[in-house]
Amino acid sequence: MKRTMLSAIGIGMLAVAASPALAQEIVSLTIDPMGTLVPGHTGVKITGTVVCDTTGTVDLESVLVTQTKRKTQFGFASTFPDVSIPCGPFITNWVSTATISFNGSALLHKGKSGVQVNFADTFDDNHLVTAFVFLQ
Repeated sequence: MKRTMLSAIGIGMLAVAASPALAQEIVSLTIDPMGTLVPGHTGVKITGTVVCDTTGTVDLESVLVTQTKRKTQFGFASTFPDVSIPCGPFITNWVSTATISFNGSALLHKGKSGVQVNFADTFDDNHLVTAFVFLQ
């Protein structure tokens, strides 16, 4: 009798875990308006927050930073960390450092830049957020 009950409980748990109603979805994703230049101006630390409808993890897929220095000089920094970040119905801070590609980029400098952040949730739904960030 115990074996039957345990089997029934296990099957029920599998059915619940596979239920789309419990799939984790990102409900809020932000980028902080200030970024921090690394020494040498070869990268920038970008931060923000993420909130999900249920507790679990989401993947930080990429951070892209673009900046105009002069009419013909552009700064490009990126990172593709593909790291899991805890997420739930509470505010979770995330941080990532994007670095420049020396073959096609000027050094970054203090001032306004464009930032794109891409997260993926349970079903690999991409959540892309863009913002202007002041680098200091």
